[in-house]
Amino acid sequence: MSDLAERADAQAQQPLFPGLDPDELQVTEMQSLCMNCHSQGVTKLLLTRIPYFKEVVVSSFDCPDCGHQSRSTDHAERIQDYGVEFKLRVSKPSDLNRKLVRAPGSEIRLPELDSVFPGSEASVSTVEGALTDVLDNLRSALASAATSAGPDGVDRLAAFINKMQGMIEAENPSFTLVLRDPSGNSFLENPSAPAADPCLTVRRFQRTREEDEALGITPADAEAGTNGNASSVVANGDADGAAAATGSASEEFDRYGEVLNF
Repeated sequence: MSDLAERADAQAQQPLFPGLDPDELQVTEMQSLCMNCHSQGVTKLLLTRIPYFKEVVVSSFDCPDCGHQSRSTDHAERIQDYGVEFKLRVSKPSDLNRKLVRAPGSEIRLPELDSVFPGSEASVSTVEGALTDVLDNLRSALASAATSAGPDGVDRLAAFINKMQGMIEAENPSFTLVLRDPSGNSFLENPSAPAADPCLTVRRFQRTREEDEALGITPADAEAGTNGNASSVVANGDADGAAAATGSASEEFDRYGEVLNF
């Protein structure tokens, strides 16, 4: 076999989504338009798999002219047969450090504040990081409300932001966080796995027709893809058993954080 044929055969055998081993990762670069200054920037794409979790496409953009930068993480996994809902009782500061992955279209709920925060983009962070992102969006909304809303609306939003920030920064935090994802591709870490985690429950649920439509699933797809019980509850981690390896996964998530800076 010629050297060219051997190289082609080796490339064909390589997985499309390799692991986080630096020797396996391959970054694709391309010229693309900067939406900030309309000059030519560089987009980098990386296909990888987070162990014990999902296949993702990581992209970054840098413009050498204006300095504009952006980073994003998109799921490449198929939509799961069932949605997933994680319910975490935050009772100590270390709970805020749990790894949290949000798929596009997932939402975070804070029952104590009677609030729901939808998310449009995928993200890899921690509980604290995800809530900080929510606060940043609320502060941006507050800046806009200063010119478009009356004083009462601004005051109410400012009071809500202060209450939420105080809840997160409390010396002994005590609140509930619910991560709900109709696609079934989000993740919330159980650091005690495979031991039971009394603070975390995971529920698989059957999507509503509206949720199927939002995900682009036709009624025929939905009927063919889901069977059995409408929901189930697992007390100590992910229903697929992925959380059983969370100790190792935590290290891989840390490495994934480094990959985001490629």
